[in-house]
Amino acid sequence: MAARKLAPTIEAPMLRQKASPIKDVLASSVVILITLVPLGCGQIGSTVYRFTASPLSCEEARDYDEEGTTSWYGRAHHGRRTANGQVFDMNGLTAAHRSLPFGTKIRVTNQKNGRSVVLTVNDRGPFVMGRFLDVSYRAARELGFVREGLVSVRVKTVETC
Repeated sequence: MAARKLAPTIEAPMLRQKASPIKDVLASSVVILITLVPLGCGQIGSTVYRFTASPLSCEEARDYDEEGTTSWYGRAHHGRRTANGQVFDMNGLTAAHRSLPFGTKIRVTNQKNGRSVVLTVNDRGPFVMGRFLDVSYRAARELGFVREGLVSVRVKTVETC
């Protein structure tokens, strides 16, 4: 399967003019994104990227095989809800991907040291340009890149819907 390219759009910080419930909700959402993304592994600046990737079908997910950069997330998100409604456990073997179906099991292999681990997709992300996968702290520890924060990996589907 060919690698999918995602076109980012850069959003400018929102400026408040008048008090409005809708604008307050939107402003809160943007602030949450700007606040949470840097707590992962070192986004520089406060640019937020929005990616428009449609979810893969189960058939497309079966043949998923891609290489790219991954990061990890942990303490800042521990105990919060993931996109599929589960509570995030930084010590679990989970991952966030923009388009793989929830519940998909993927083998993630660190291209630098050859270590691999099987993870379950239970969240959406990352929303930082140049990355295609976020893994839990435990997964990063087992893959051997906690200190570096970012690493080149290969992701292949093991099991999907």
